[in-house]
Amino acid sequence: MPVDNFVVLYIPKTEIKTVTIIRVMYGRRNIEKQLQNIDK
Repeated sequence: MPVDNFVVLYIPKTEIKTVTIIRVMYGRRNIEKQLQNIDK
């Protein structure tokens, strides 16, 4: 979900009406490269 110049990665939990934010990144970064580095 884009928010201004940022990208927010989240998991919605509709059964309990909450959202878990996983990561907030600056939108002009190489998003694919950053996501590959999550497990490292």
